[in-house]
Amino acid sequence: MLDAVLSPNWGDRYYSCDSRWAPGEVMSLMRDGSGNAHSIVFAEAGVFARGFNHESILSRYRRKSAESWPGLLDGVPEATVCFWPETADAAWCGDNFAPGPDGGGAAALFQLLLDGSPEVYQSFAEDCHETDLDLHAVRHVYVLRPFASDVVRTLNPKLELAELAGCIAEVGYRAGM
Repeated sequence: MLDAVLSPNWGDRYYSCDSRWAPGEVMSLMRDGSGNAHSIVFAEAGVFARGFNHESILSRYRRKSAESWPGLLDGVPEATVCFWPETADAAWCGDNFAPGPDGGGAAALFQLLLDGSPEVYQSFAEDCHETDLDLHAVRHVYVLRPFASDVVRTLNPKLELAELAGCIAEVGYRAGM
């Protein structure tokens, strides 16, 4: 939702979310504009995440091969990392990561999500969007407080709460106090 405020045009967003992607499913997407991306689908049956890091040693572009990494996950759109939880398990499945600290590019692709702190998002967004962000407003969204006009204006002075109605519905976020 924070990226929707900072980049109201969906095509320009680094992170986006569609709570109405499919019946009973929510899809989250990251696109960095340099060819790296990840998507995560949340469903009652579980969660599935896939990512593509063009600099990963698993990337066919880096390996100069027409083939994806052998056995990564047949039938899935091109990926250098995939993982999912089984509904009865607390651990993630998908140990087809490349050896070493890079793990197929997973660390770089999912760093912001794995950290989960407002401070890390603030630092990322200030660099990505080349703007200063009020940490209090970022924390307001991180704890899922309803949006209000003053929070939106603090994050993006060029935007009004009413202009976010479609984005708020798409993400499934609460609006108003």
